[in-house]
Amino acid sequence: MPEAVPPRGRNPIGPWSAWCLYTVVLITGVARGGMWLDELQVWCLARDSGSLPHLFHLLRNEGHPPLWPVLVKGLTLITDRPAAMAVLHSLFACGTAWLLLFRAPWPFAWRVLAVAGYFVLFEYAVIARNYGPAMFLLFAGIAARTAGRPAWATACVMGMAFLHYWGIVAAGAYAVMLLPGRNTAERTAAILCAAGAITALWWALPTEALPYQPALDRIVPAELPSALGRLLGQVFLPFPDPSNPRPWNTSWLLDHAPLLHGWLGAACFATALWSVGNRRSALLFFLLTTLGILVFPLLAPFRSIRYVGPILLAFLAALWMDPPRARVKRAAVVVLLALQVPAALFMTVVGWHTPRSQASTSVKLLRNSPYAELPVVVHPYQLSPAVSAYLGRPVYCPATDTMGSYCRWTHHPFRLEADSLPIALQRMPYRTAILICDDATLELRAHSGSDISSVAHPGPALITSEEHHIYLIRKP
Repeated sequence: MPEAVPPRGRNPIGPWSAWCLYTVVLITGVARGGMWLDELQVWCLARDSGSLPHLFHLLRNEGHPPLWPVLVKGLTLITDRPAAMAVLHSLFACGTAWLLLFRAPWPFAWRVLAVAGYFVLFEYAVIARNYGPAMFLLFAGIAARTAGRPAWATACVMGMAFLHYWGIVAAGAYAVMLLPGRNTAERTAAILCAAGAITALWWALPTEALPYQPALDRIVPAELPSALGRLLGQVFLPFPDPSNPRPWNTSWLLDHAPLLHGWLGAACFATALWSVGNRRSALLFFLLTTLGILVFPLLAPFRSIRYVGPILLAFLAALWMDPPRARVKRAAVVVLLALQVPAALFMTVVGWHTPRSQASTSVKLLRNSPYAELPVVVHPYQLSPAVSAYLGRPVYCPATDTMGSYCRWTHHPFRLEADSLPIALQRMPYRTAILICDDATLELRAHSGSDISSVAHPGPALITSEEHHIYLIRKP
C-alpha cells in the first residue's frame, strides 16, 4: 500500500472528480429526501421566534446547543421556504467532502472511501440537522491544527461544541488532548475549548422534566456488554435491512444475527483503536470521544444509528492527526472505511425512490386542491412541524387540543388511540377542515356525527408517521 501523500503536490483531477460526484449524489438525495420532524422542528422554532432572545427561550427544552437554530433563524429572515435550510446544510456537507478529499493526509483511496461512507454521504449530509455542520467544523478544526493555525482550530472546535451534544464531547476530548501541551498557546486553547464545551452543555440542558431524559437506571450491568456491542456494530457495520419496507435506521445484522453483530462491532472498534497511529494524543481523542458519545444512547431511550455515528467521525479525525504507517494497520483502515460504503449506496438508492416524509407533497396537493384555504389538522402531534413548515402557518393538533407549529415536548399525549381520534375530531374548533394524518383506516371508524372522506394519499415514506393520508372532515 502506498504511503500517505501530503496535501500539496497532489494530482487534483481525482479529488475534484470525486467531489463533483459527491455533490451530485448529495443534491439528488436532498431534492428527493423530504424533510421531516427532526429537521423542520428547528425551522419552525426559528421562523416563529420574534427575536434571538425569544428563540433562546423556545430552545430551552430542545436538548441542543443554539448555534444551528441561530443560523436557521438568519435564513428565515430572508425566505419562507424551508428548502433554504437544506441548501445551507448541503454547503456544510460539501465543505466536509472537500476537506477530506483535498486536505486529509491520506492516500486517494482512503479519501474516496471516507466521503462515500454512510455517515458522511447520507446520514449527516442528506438529512439537514445539526450533525452536518458539527462534522464540518470537526474536520475544519483538525485541518487548521495540522496546517499550523491553532487559533482557527480552537474557533472551529468551540463552534462544534455549540452545535450538538457529540460536538460538546469532542470539544472536551480535544481539550484533554491539548492539556499536556508544552507551550502556553496549547494550554490556552485547551482551556478555551473546555470552557466552550461546558458552556454549551449548560445551555443544552433542558429546563423542565422531559419524558426522554437520560437516567442511570437504564444501564443494566449484566446487559452492558451486549448493549455496547450493539452500538459499536451500528457505527462500524451500518448495513440497513433490505427486507424491511422502511430500511432507514435499521440494521440487518442486528435484526438477524444480534450476537454476531455485537461481536463484530466490538472487533471493529478494537481494530480502529489498534490502527490509530503512534501518537498518544490521537488515540486519547478517539477513545474519550467514543466513551462520551456512548453515554447518551446508554442512558436515554433512543436507538437511532445517528446518535453513535460521530464515533466514526472521531476515528477519521484521529487518523487525520496521526495516519498509521504500518502496512497491516493501513490495510485495516481500508477495510473499516469500505464497510461504510454499501450502506451509503443502498440508502442513497432507497432515498431516491422513497422520501423520509411526504409533508412537502401533501402541502403541494393541498394548495392545488379546492380546499387550500381550509384549516389544517394534523395527527400525530409529531407531524405538526413538517406540515407547518411547508404550509407556512400553524396547524391544529387534536392530540393536544392546541394550535402550533413545533412540538412542545412537555405536551402529552403525542398520539391518540385509534378509536379516540374520531371522537377528538368532534371537539376541534372547525366545522370543515383538512386532516393530514398517518391513519389509513380513519374512514372506517368515523364518528356518526362527522363526514370523513379521503382526499389523497401522497405515497409511501421511510418514516411511518410521515406517510400521510389526507381527509376532508365535515361536522354537522
